[in-house]
Amino acid sequence: MNALVFHDTQFDIVDRDGQPWLKASDVARALGYAREDSVSRIYDRNTGEFTATMTGTVNLTVPGNIMPIPVRIFSLRGAHLVAMLARTKAAAEFRRWVLDVLESKAAPAPVTPLASARNAMIEWTDQLRQQLIAAGIQPAALPALDRPSLAAAAAAEFLASTRFVLSVNDDLSMHLRPVPAGARMIAPEELPALIADPGAMISKKLIPDILRAAAGRL
Repeated sequence: MNALVFHDTQFDIVDRDGQPWLKASDVARALGYAREDSVSRIYDRNTGEFTATMTGTVNLTVPGNIMPIPVRIFSLRGAHLVAMLARTKAAAEFRRWVLDVLESKAAPAPVTPLASARNAMIEWTDQLRQQLIAAGIQPAALPALDRPSLAAAAAAEFLASTRFVLSVNDDLSMHLRPVPAGARMIAPEELPALIADPGAMISKKLIPDILRAAAGRL
């Protein structure tokens, strides 16, 4: 993580979830306080104004102590609030500096669940498109799927007009296989009833072959 320096104060950064947090003693020096516990005292007087995203304590090893001790730290937003409550000459400049650092470290806008679902649909449809092409459907028959709504509509249209077997592996990769016209998927235990049904799709001319195959298994 890059160093943070305000005039003569170089902050000993505490990395918390990838974000820089500042020790209270460093903030006190940056604000021009003579006592390193001045910021902690500001916090003690205004505890109700700080949230858990602004301040907390961590166990750190500090000069003069062999064992780690609790040290108060502040996020950049917490340090800005401290500077709002401070009454030193450097406070106003420190507040501007913190805002500049916050702006430079602003994270990209989080992906919402809806946006994530739309992205997943586009990726899924792209895989489906490739599988359809591999199954013999000409690319020219496929619309340009550049919007999530078109992606969903196209997937539904093709799956409704053509019979496919779609299998999904544990890694979510897909394999698509067209089902021949007249083919039927049944469970093994349904086969005897299907053969016995005169109105079933099994042709009479296949019955001798089925009987020979069954007899060979006995």
